[in-house]
Amino acid sequence: MTRSPTGIPERIILSRKGFDSKYGGCASPILFDGRMVSLPIWERGSGVKYGDLQTAEPKLNFGCLVDQLPGCNVPAAPGAKRSEQQVHLDPDVRCGLHPRHSRAEWRALFGQSKNAERHLFNQGVGPDDLFLFFGWFHRIEEQLPPRFAGDADDEHVIWGWLQVEKFFDPKTEQPQWAKHHPHCVHPRGTIYVGRRRLTFAPEKPGGGIFPVYHDDLRLTHPARRRERTFWRLPAFFARRLTYHANAEWAKDGAHVTVPSAKIGQEFVFNTKGHERPVAEWLQKVFAHAPNAAKAAGAR
Repeated sequence: MTRSPTGIPERIILSRKGFDSKYGGCASPILFDGRMVSLPIWERGSGVKYGDLQTAEPKLNFGCLVDQLPGCNVPAAPGAKRSEQQVHLDPDVRCGLHPRHSRAEWRALFGQSKNAERHLFNQGVGPDDLFLFFGWFHRIEEQLPPRFAGDADDEHVIWGWLQVEKFFDPKTEQPQWAKHHPHCVHPRGTIYVGRRRLTFAPEKPGGGIFPVYHDDLRLTHPARRRERTFWRLPAFFARRLTYHANAEWAKDGAHVTVPSAKIGQEFVFNTKGHERPVAEWLQKVFAHAPNAAKAAGAR
């Protein structure tokens, strides 16, 4: 008898996060060396500015990007730069990006509220479920100031993840290591805390980013270069993704195609009965994630 795969999350949530056409005005960039930089949306009163966010090695300041990217609509005060605008750093899955991060105490965090929070609650999302964060990306050319490459694709790409260890209400509980999170600064909703390691790949951290683009992370159909919302997914997703019950699903070889929903932030998939193909897909996706020992340095 073939053993069932172990540690597979009961639910996988495709979670739309980062710049979009309304909040941000342009795609998050894929740099000329392949690095993906998901730019968080702005939020006044968070206490953290775009210019405060910087990767370690190689160094990259998010403020420089929002100041220079064409089409960026982050608002700026009169006489100020966009990099001085405050930011909603959520999900917070990049250790060391934030000046208030303590590497010794840092935990991957993701907050949600209002309708999206209710949807996750109604779907039973909880411990060991897996968020896969995706967003709008476009390659930029190797030049300064940065410019989006005209011959590159518009695409939805998975850029990060968080597997839930637990969750808490920031209105009644605020651990010291979570106080910098925007849902603690202005208490609301629910905050999900990432596991230390993934249940299905214990060598990987429970929350983090895919640092470099790969086609395995792409949701957009490879033949739809200017239609990022037209997806090609593994066949097991068919008609099992929330917000897509009435979508036009179609078979495409070993995959299915579907126009992704225009509304909703989190699309939930229940893996029950599909554990083996899900395990194979997750193995393929997380082959592009750094191991836990390397993850801190990669961020």
